[in-house]
Amino acid sequence: MSYSLNSTYVAFDTLSEDELRTVSKDSQLERGFVQDRPLFSARRIKPLKGGPSKSIDNGSTKSAVIKYQPLTAVGEHFVHIMCKGIEAGEIMQELEWDAHHDALASDRDKHEQTLAVLKAELANETTSNGVALDKNGKEGHERKISSCSGRLATAIKGITENAQVASRHIANMMGPYGTNFASIVHKFHTEPTTFTKTEYEVKLLPCMKSSSALMYPLEVYEDDSIDVMQLDTTDYKVQSVVQEVTHEVNEVPAKTYTSVVSCLNKLLIEKAGYGTAEKQRDYLMQNLKFPTSYVFTVREWGDLIKSISKHLPHMTSYKDDPEHVSDDEVVRANTELNSVELCKVLLQSMPQKIRERLKVHKPHLTLIKDFDGLIEQLDAILVNLKSERKSESNNQKKTGAGGGK
Repeated sequence: MSYSLNSTYVAFDTLSEDELRTVSKDSQLERGFVQDRPLFSARRIKPLKGGPSKSIDNGSTKSAVIKYQPLTAVGEHFVHIMCKGIEAGEIMQELEWDAHHDALASDRDKHEQTLAVLKAELANETTSNGVALDKNGKEGHERKISSCSGRLATAIKGITENAQVASRHIANMMGPYGTNFASIVHKFHTEPTTFTKTEYEVKLLPCMKSSSALMYPLEVYEDDSIDVMQLDTTDYKVQSVVQEVTHEVNEVPAKTYTSVVSCLNKLLIEKAGYGTAEKQRDYLMQNLKFPTSYVFTVREWGDLIKSISKHLPHMTSYKDDPEHVSDDEVVRANTELNSVELCKVLLQSMPQKIRERLKVHKPHLTLIKDFDGLIEQLDAILVNLKSERKSESNNQKKTGAGGGK
């Protein structure tokens, strides 16, 4: 059997009976697996092949175009959706859709802050530098507020349109799951949900005075003895102040490129449920075995484990379930393996003979954190074992040849 190091074997326990029969026990043992169930092979880096080639441009200037093949009707397996979602994110990033969103979002934030400052100054009838606004100044501020509101509306419209086009492109890439994805995007952006939001607010707050005059720029006066009924004292005067506030809200979220991309995870949850990352971790810890044929080097095997680990953040976790999101006993599993976990998976996947040799060389080795160092030690042991196996094979051949004369 030929081996392909650009393949990542992903645990998957919902294969159909027909697909289970296509992966024989012998094939899995040769690959290093000990179960004939949960297994699925997913291409790493190289995108999954699909239907007729399509193209996507960078939206803003259309100066760059990338061709792709949409996902085909390969069965409802999360690994296909996961890999195509990764590919979609990489293509959109290469075409700078995220950078375009960030630029629009930066403009939106700038206009929101400017608008809040103008409104606060108009309410105080004074600029941030302490210059009083006369009738002409107030009228000028009102015109600036109108103009800034227009620029803010334009930025928000740009963000929404950018998100809508990105949503259509991603839906096209998902092939037969595109309709499901579009439905999830629509539902997420039409129903109220609870999330954390940061915005600029104009608040009435006591501001410090110096020699009975307000200090500029305005500085909030903080004292537990403040009388909320007193708006103007020798120490402070209540003024309109702009503050950046982060709070929890329950409302319909705005449609942005970021929120659209987040719906890919919701598609995975819809098709595969929660806990695919937990299953993958269990599979790595319990079932992944280094081929006793020694067809890989430990370095190659370690790279394979790292590659599988890099897929974990794209999977679903029980922690994604609203029922468990606040449960401290449920730990998020869709994160990459840390160095201790990588070493544990690597060591547990090794044949008993290799682990016994390591124990002889390192009898007091307990907690292992150096993944590369462990690979070097195991590779050195593997070289010796291969040499011993070759010598045994040659001796058997010689013995067999001699006995036949």
